[in-house]
Parts: sequence; structure tokens; C-alpha cells
Amino acid sequence: MLSYAFTFMMIELADSASMLIDGLIISNFLGPTALAVTGLGNTSFQMISLFCSIFAVGIQSACSAKMGAGDTKKTSELFSGGCIVVAIIAAVVTILGFMNLDPLCLLLGADGSDKALYDGLHEYLRGWFVGIPGFIAFTVLSPIVTLDGNKKCVTAATIVQSVLNLTFDYLAAAVFHTGTWGFGFATGFGFDIAALVLISNFFRKRSSFRFSFCFLKKSDLFGMMRTGLPRLTKYGCKMLAPLLINRTILAIGGSAAMAAMSVKSSIGNFCLVVGSGIAESVNLMSQVYYSEKDKAALRATAKNALKYNMILGTVFAAV
Repeated sequence: MLSYAFTFMMIELADSASMLIDGLIISNFLGPTALAVTGLGNTSFQMISLFCSIFAVGIQSACSAKMGAGDTKKTSELFSGGCIVVAIIAAVVTILGFMNLDPLCLLLGADGSDKALYDGLHEYLRGWFVGIPGFIAFTVLSPIVTLDGNKKCVTAATIVQSVLNLTFDYLAAAVFHTGTWGFGFATGFGFDIAALVLISNFFRKRSSFRFSFCFLKKSDLFGMMRTGLPRLTKYGCKMLAPLLINRTILAIGGSAAMAAMSVKSSIGNFCLVVGSGIAESVNLMSQVYYSEKDKAALRATAKNALKYNMILGTVFAAV
């Protein structure tokens, strides 16, 4: 279980690391207003996660149940149909994102009263939205690749994303001077390449998943949506809270206060990595054990989750 937990922690770190890296470099090269931009822009991660989270959990749960039952054909059918649905969602969200940059800036809290903040956020989103397809693919495929037994691929994809983000952030700030657009592009491009790393897993001969152009049955589609509904609720709450808080902070303290909030949010998300990683590993393993009707393994999984959460959480807090 611990190896799965560490893999999912790496996945969670990809989001947190992107925010931390952007914040560190932007604060040193572009100042507090640009740092406030990243604080507002980070909420867009939750907004986009809202669209794909329901299928990220739904596909994983459906596939793990069929894998546990030994039905490899149905597993590949669910995987293929789910990926087609997610690809359509990614295309629609990307197009709508680029078409509605101005309304999105207003929604995220930049109402135009601070022109530098508004323009910076507009450019940040324009660069970052290049990576919407990659971000959605990374979110959906990471647990599938883990389920496929290739945890190293997930780790490699996470490292690639972080390294590319860091490298292009520095180039944008110190070499090309592209402003907030460059920082947004660095994050988006990193997720695009990380998604390609994950996709390479399915070309392995040992992969249990074989893609084919088949569409989900209505019962399978609604089943995935029901399974993913709790995750949808989670990201909905994670999105709504910052939208309200950010507006309040900007109204009271302006860009400087929003910059401080950006740092606080990044550290807070980083601290949630342990709990989220263990929870995701429990979700994955319990689906397999439940389909196998292995009550002993389910009880052991619950005990190990509590134990590792206490141990790793304490270590993480101490560090």
C-alpha cells in the first residue's frame, strides 16, 4: 500500500509544486502584483479539475472493479470509452477557456479596478490554457497508469512536469522576459509533456489496457458519473471558497494582500499531500479488493491507511 500512497502523493505534488514554483520565481522576478496573479490563477486549477474529476474517479473505479474480476476485455472497453469522453470534455473546456478569458478574469476576482492585476491574469490564463488538455489527461490517466502497475511512469511524468515548469519559468523571467504569460505557458506545457509520458505506458506489451474506438454504454457512463460525484462535490467546494475569499481579500487589502494569500494557499495545498495520497491509494485498492470480495484485505487496507497517515503526517508536519 505504501508504494501506491507515495505514487499518489507524487501526483498531488504536481499541482502543489506548480503553484509553489510559479510563486517563488514570480515573487523574485516580477513582484507582488504578479504573485497575486498566480494566486488568482491557481483557482482555475480547481475549476478545470471540476470538469474532469468525475471521470477521473469513475474510470478508475470501473476499471479496477473489472480488473479485480478478471474481465480484461470489459476493462479495456471502459478505459477506451472513458478516454473518448474525457478527450471531448478537454477539447470543449479548452475552446471555451480561450473564448472567455475576460469573463474568467472577472470571475476569478480581477474586476479591472487594478489594471496591472487584470492584464497580468489575462496573460497568465492565456499561457496556462495551452495545457488544459495535458492537465486533464494527467489528472485522469495517473490513477489508471498506477492501476496498470507502472508507478515509475507516474513518478517520471510528475518529475518531468516539475522540471519543465521550473526551467521554463526561469527562462520566461530571466531570458525572454515574457511576463505572466510565460509563467502560465510553463505550467501548461509541463502538463502537456507529462501527459504524453503517461500515454506512452499504454504502448507497452504488458499493459492491461488496450485502446479502441468504442463508446460507453449509457449504463456505464452514468455509473462512472455516480461514482465520481463525491469528487465533483469536493472540487466544487475547493473552487467556490477561493472565489469568495479572493474577492474579499482584494477588496480589503488589494494586490499585496492577495500575494500573501497566494503564498499561504500554496503552502496549505502542499501540506495536504500526505492525506490526499493515502486516500487515493485506499480508493484504488479497496475497489479491487471489494470486487474480489476479500474482506481481510479490505480491513488490512483500512488499518494501514490509518497507521501510515499518522506516521507520514507527523513526519511531514515536523519537516
